[in-house]
Parts: sequence; C-alpha cells; structure tokens
Amino acid sequence: MAILRWIGRIFVLLIVAAVVTGFAARFTDGPLAMFPGGELVAGEMVAEPLADWSFVHALEEMAARSYRRRPRGSSD
Repeated sequence: MAILRWIGRIFVLLIVAAVVTGFAARFTDGPLAMFPGGELVAGEMVAEPLADWSFVHALEEMAARSYRRRPRGSSD
C-alpha cells in the first residue's frame, strides 16, 4: 500500500508541475517546449516584407502568430 501511495504522490506532483509550467509559459516570449507561449515581442519590429526566407531552413522549430490581439476595451 505504501508503494501505491508514493506512486500517487509522484503522479500528482508531475501533473502539478505540468500545470505550473503551462501557466508560466504564457508569460514567456514564444513557446516553451510543448507549451504555447506568449507574444513574440523580443527583437526589432520590421515593416517591409522579407523576400529571402532561406535562413529558416536551419531552424528546427518556429512558431508565429499571424493576427493582432485586440486592445482591451475594444468591441470590434
């Protein structure tokens, strides 16, 4: 019975750690492992479109949001 109790505690601890990590990831700049992250705000903003995307081939993982978040209090 003691072994089952310890397995249960470890399971609950893992679930709590996953929930806390998922919540904390919302405040990071971009995704954190398998958790979606917050807004991509690091780096400089570029207005003109990028013509050469060949540098992306070296990346293993990339996430981008293609919409703007509505300002608070906006009814549209």
